[in-house]
Amino acid sequence: MLSGLDGAGVRRFACGVRSRGFLLCALEGCDRLFLMRPPAIVDVEKFLFSVIDAARRRGIRQIVFLSLQGVQHNRSTPHYAVERYLKSSGAPYTSLRPNFFIQNLSTTHAAEIRDDDEAFVPAGRSFTAFIDARDIGPVAAAVFTEPGHIGRSHTLCGEQTLTYRHVAAILSDVLGRSIHYRRTSEREYLTRLRTQGKPADYIAVQKMIYRIVRFNISAFPNRAVRRLTGEPATTFGEFATRAQVAWQLRE
Repeated sequence: MLSGLDGAGVRRFACGVRSRGFLLCALEGCDRLFLMRPPAIVDVEKFLFSVIDAARRRGIRQIVFLSLQGVQHNRSTPHYAVERYLKSSGAPYTSLRPNFFIQNLSTTHAAEIRDDDEAFVPAGRSFTAFIDARDIGPVAAAVFTEPGHIGRSHTLCGEQTLTYRHVAAILSDVLGRSIHYRRTSEREYLTRLRTQGKPADYIAVQKMIYRIVRFNISAFPNRAVRRLTGEPATTFGEFATRAQVAWQLRE
């Protein structure tokens, strides 16, 4: 599973994938592979394609790739290139395409919710069918262990669709204080990111993400998690209760 790497880990990984022997050794004894692109790796052709090639040489029976919702319509993303290569290479793959992660609110946007009592995002009046990242594990386990998923793609969304006003209302109820949705413009949001010293590639990704959100591409709920695992997707209220420490005021 290629995830959770810090900067040094990414550098070690990047050096390692240049060696066919390294990859074959790393995959020894594996018959299935969960493939996730480390965010710091942009050149997937150089790094992730080598992993896919090594997996095929090892005879791995299935590669489950963590992609993203709507990737088939977004050719500019690294995930699109990986999905295309998996298909063209003849690898036995399954793509998981999650919607907007709920965890963005407890990580990327945690500070303004905690310190300023506001969700500061350029989402307009759009809806989002948030998915809990924790639901991905049971889905991956299901597609690894049940037949019929090779060559298929699964879009994973929550079963409820919410505006950010709904999000703010749920957070207010869970945290016991008033949280507001500040419906900022794209320009104001990106300016704040620049002021905070965020790198250009990060800002470009944020710009793309919230344009997708405003177009309501992320608005549509589904029951894929329930269908694949037998359990419903986590609701925003359940997540907020579990993660409330991320937004609690510090002493």
